[in-house]
Amino acid sequence: MYQKLLEKPDQIIFNLFQYLSSKKSISLDETAKNLKLTPKSLQRYIRLWQQNGSSFTSGISFVVKKQKITLNGKAKNKRLFLNFLLRRSQCFQLLVQVTADPYCKLKNLSTSQYLSTTTIQRYFKKMKTFLTEYQLFLSFTTNPALKGNELQIRYFSFIISLLHEPPIIWSSQILYERYIKIQRNRINSGFSVTESQLAPINRYYAIPFQINDQALAFLWSQLLGVENLWIDPSLRKILEFALVDHAELEPQSLIKLMQKFHQLHSICAVFEGRLFPFSDISNPSDKTQKIVQSFIHSIPSYQKLLKQHPELPFAYEKLLQNESNKSIIAEK
Repeated sequence: MYQKLLEKPDQIIFNLFQYLSSKKSISLDETAKNLKLTPKSLQRYIRLWQQNGSSFTSGISFVVKKQKITLNGKAKNKRLFLNFLLRRSQCFQLLVQVTADPYCKLKNLSTSQYLSTTTIQRYFKKMKTFLTEYQLFLSFTTNPALKGNELQIRYFSFIISLLHEPPIIWSSQILYERYIKIQRNRINSGFSVTESQLAPINRYYAIPFQINDQALAFLWSQLLGVENLWIDPSLRKILEFALVDHAELEPQSLIKLMQKFHQLHSICAVFEGRLFPFSDISNPSDKTQKIVQSFIHSIPSYQKLLKQHPELPFAYEKLLQNESNKSIIAEK
């Protein structure tokens, strides 16, 4: 989905970065073929990246020598590199401004971004598919510009905020405080959820209360792990069966992992649109594929959940890696 927000040269550079991240050195021809470019075109994009100073400011450079290409640089963290690219994307900066200021006008955006209104409208047209995935759309004919269900707008604003300013330390409390800041901004802007409404209906996690601002704050504290999220006993058995069989972790780690898997599934069941919009959704490990297959066979609503959130296997891999690393550190 990052293709919808990054400029074309940066799209190609990010594709190249992802392709080379796990490789020491690879042939220029093979890399170009994988990225659906000619070797000459790929070299041109690399040369542009090096010449405009991007390799220096990002800490990422590409070396082409004897028809081999190598990724160099200390800052090989995908999330941080993506953040660097997004910060220079005018498309993304427009989204940041629209989510931060619900009443921003086209003229204001034109002035702050030094763009014509025609150019801005072209950018928003480009973002239409990205916004549609979150059941949102943009229109400046009436306020607010960003339109859709309030719960979805807060969820989307939370994701954009994390992409724009990633926390130095990722923890449940820090993520929760970030969400509360967004909710407070929405309330102060006149978008309170004061009258309780029915929670979104889904077959995975039935929210046991009606939704208002106070209830939303409590729900997010559960979804982000500040508070434990109750797991139905039958669902607990399904999660436990899949993880015991395939995760190969200590019992104490499995208990924590079950809660995190349940929180992840619950967020994806309650909200439309990817929680990790720029995750790699291809080639999950055998271990992850087995967990996915176990869920497909045992959770009635799982295939629908996976279709709506194809980033789930990517998230499983990250959770498994984190717990495995913790276990290794504990052993030492």
